[in-house]
Amino acid sequence: MEIDASSSLLGSGAATPSNDEEEEEEADSDSEAEVDVLVDVLGAKVAESGAEARSEIVSCALRLLVAIAAEGSVGAAGGLGEFVARPRVCDASGCGAWEVAKVLVEGGLLRCTEAALRWRVASALCTLASTVCTGGTEATAAAATAGTAAVLVGEAVFAAYPPDAAVAAATAATGADVTGTEATAYSTAAAAAAAAEADVDASVSVPSTPFLLPVARALAGFLPMACVTPRARAVQFFGAFDTVVSLAVAPGGPFGEEDAADLFGALRTQLFALPVVEARHSSGEDRVLIGLLRVMTTLLRAQPQLKHAGSREMLRYLFDGLFDVPSAEQLGGSGSSGGSGRRLIHPAPRCKTPASRDAALNALLEIARDMPRNQVLLASLLAAQHGGGESRNLWHYAPALLDKSPSGYVGLKNLGATCYMNSLLQQFRMVPEFESAMLALRLDDEALSRQAAAKVGDGLSVEGAGATATPTQEEEAMTLLRQLQATVCSLVALEKRYTDTSEFAGAYRDYDGLPVNTSVQMDAEEFFSLLFDKLELALKRTRTPRLLKGMFGGETVNQILGRSDGCTHASERDESFFALHLDVKGKRSALEGLDAFVEGETLEGDNRYWCGECGKHVDALKRCCVKKLPPTLILHLKRFEFDYDQMRKVKVNDLCEVPPSIDMWPYTREGQAAADAASAARDDDESQAPATHTDQPAKGFEPEGESKAPEHAEYIYDLTGVLVHSGTSDSGHYYSFIKERNSFARGRGPAPAGGRRRKARWLHFNDTQVNEWDEQELARCTHGGHEQVQSWDMSKGMHVQRWLQKTHSAYMLFYQRRHPPSDADAEATAEAEADAADAEAEAEAAGDADPELCSTVEELQLSLHKGTAVAAAALALRRGMPRDIFDAIWRENLQYFHDRHVFDESYFLFALQLAEILIAPSLGGAAAIDDGPRSPLGAGPMDMSQVGGITEEGGIEDL
Repeated sequence: MEIDASSSLLGSGAATPSNDEEEEEEADSDSEAEVDVLVDVLGAKVAESGAEARSEIVSCALRLLVAIAAEGSVGAAGGLGEFVARPRVCDASGCGAWEVAKVLVEGGLLRCTEAALRWRVASALCTLASTVCTGGTEATAAAATAGTAAVLVGEAVFAAYPPDAAVAAATAATGADVTGTEATAYSTAAAAAAAAEADVDASVSVPSTPFLLPVARALAGFLPMACVTPRARAVQFFGAFDTVVSLAVAPGGPFGEEDAADLFGALRTQLFALPVVEARHSSGEDRVLIGLLRVMTTLLRAQPQLKHAGSREMLRYLFDGLFDVPSAEQLGGSGSSGGSGRRLIHPAPRCKTPASRDAALNALLEIARDMPRNQVLLASLLAAQHGGGESRNLWHYAPALLDKSPSGYVGLKNLGATCYMNSLLQQFRMVPEFESAMLALRLDDEALSRQAAAKVGDGLSVEGAGATATPTQEEEAMTLLRQLQATVCSLVALEKRYTDTSEFAGAYRDYDGLPVNTSVQMDAEEFFSLLFDKLELALKRTRTPRLLKGMFGGETVNQILGRSDGCTHASERDESFFALHLDVKGKRSALEGLDAFVEGETLEGDNRYWCGECGKHVDALKRCCVKKLPPTLILHLKRFEFDYDQMRKVKVNDLCEVPPSIDMWPYTREGQAAADAASAARDDDESQAPATHTDQPAKGFEPEGESKAPEHAEYIYDLTGVLVHSGTSDSGHYYSFIKERNSFARGRGPAPAGGRRRKARWLHFNDTQVNEWDEQELARCTHGGHEQVQSWDMSKGMHVQRWLQKTHSAYMLFYQRRHPPSDADAEATAEAEADAADAEAEAEAAGDADPELCSTVEELQLSLHKGTAVAAAALALRRGMPRDIFDAIWRENLQYFHDRHVFDESYFLFALQLAEILIAPSLGGAAAIDDGPRSPLGAGPMDMSQVGGITEEGGIEDL
């Protein structure tokens, strides 16, 4: 049967704005009158219809009135309550209650976007389901039930639409303005009036809950919809569902064993179909998972017979959801599942948040309670979970606090005063080419022998610069290189907050061959120079001897240019460098330091230069400029100097701005030559014409938004890292700010779906802590100088503003070339890339590469999301990682994942409660029952020889 709703009726539901108050009141009256007419018509249709048609009429009527309410009708609030209170709409036999419950569930819970309103509707559902109606006859119960339904629908359903629905309902019904408190009183009066209209004796008590079964079935009917609705809306649905189910399965409730079994089966089907949605570094809970588990636990507690069928399958499902460890593919491939992008696939385990883990542990306890067969299975699984592994001898051991940073990067442990080492290693690790080359090295004796033989076959020298080093020094350098590789691999593949640098620090030797003292701080630039010397010595024995020079090495040229007596001869001497050393004192920015670097000095008077080609002393200019630039340019700001007045080392805290980008063209040999030619031409012009003033930008500064000429594009460098020193010359602390470089930003890989590019982040590396950092803080955190602070003045008795000198400032700057170099300047870069390719080919020949992982790198890059951005890059780089190093790192990961699941307060409480169940006297010999094979986990995750991991073929199997 169809109900015709004219457009004029729906249109009149909302009052038309008007400046004339009388017109507004008239429109409201017309709207209320139309709703009253509609209610009368609908009520008459219900009264005269049969049982089959009545349900359809009630459903259509309720939805129509809800639609009118959504349009803002004031009279609809009272109209719906009046309609529900009509005879035969919602009587004691339950006819119509199903339709009311459906409107409440679908309209008020699953489609309502306001959380506060959903809570009110959920509360109304629970009250409706638990309402006990009394009466001497069926008519009495019908009247009381109708009154209750009117109150609840008026207060709950309409609460999901207009905010003032309760007040509007009372106003529409009484014809007078009332408050919210008076509206509640009116609701109670409406129920009494409905009972009075029945004209029966209400003194006889006949208790019944006619709404309980319809509400429970309505909630169960919308279960599939609730499992796919937005997670935030599922909270109120499952809260009401749990309450209603607990009432329905209680002794004397309407749910029998068959109903409970059907509901449990439906819940289990939905549970097993759920994807993993809880993220590792997010507090977002899977509300659907938690709700399903709580309802199932309620059913199992009230209906123990449900544990006989299917509970063992659920037990294994919950155990895996609690204690599974993620595989390497999962950690590398987390991201969007594609399609709508609404659901994300996250690594195991399924239950990550405290709420979901508590719900799963409670469900496990209920499955095991009073069921010896389930107790044996659960006990065997837990026994395997605690088998093998290493003992823990640490106080205050809390694995949850050791989880990997949400940024996706791993920190380095400070061994006492090794912050200089940590901050510098992180800077190099964040250079993608350096990281991939380090992972691709093969440094075992067999690989080194093959590489040496290949060099001889290619006619290359195997001695090189290392010919003057002793065998002991060469072996120490090779040990240091191996430990550096292991550290970089840990930074890539480890899943903990930080990695230990003890072995790397133990392999490092100073100029005297002594091990580094971890309790004494070293100058970061001094450590950098010595580290690169040792690494270059070790790399001579590999297929990548020029690895560091190809990435960080440049060349300067020391020039002496004749400037008088017709001498135009030049003398040049080249020098290699890994960092340019710039003066800071008296320099406002690093650009001024570069200007001073190439400024030079004039040799004249007694200090004139002897020109061999001219055969006489001439005036000359002596200067230094850059001959060849590296892909990654390192600038060392000389913050420390020796004060001869105080006869001690002091720190220069002067203001020195760090430019976000630098044009290095003016500081190169070509740039200086062009400047000399321009100066000479300008001098000639000035001798012939009056000088004119033109505004020129600062030398070396690249204005934002402007692009250089194509011939100078390769000289533009962007800031990618700042190593900061905080403190004095005697003591202090080092940390780094580093800009994330990824294949999307550099154009080296496919862009994400939709063509969007993930913006590169700035990160703050401070030993074990790695956090995102706002680049807007660059000036405050790195420029040095003075800052205004507020301090207490004892003499004035008030806070005053003072200027204090900052003790934290940039010490080393890392710049990356913006555009690829020209062919003439790309020799070193091409050589370094060729060396890296040779190293990867060597790795593949050794059988360490994983073709399956290599083939999925681009697919994983397409599905990157913030929490696991680095994990996918790590998986891509892991194709060249030495197998023995990766195995060791993954065993450490497995150990950590296991510890995090076990060393947890909720798990301790669960184990205690389970032990109480197992040793309860009522169980007798239940623990001795053996109903089949034990856990397929064998010795459990703690036994690393039995757990999944690296296959013989070199792949990574699921754990």
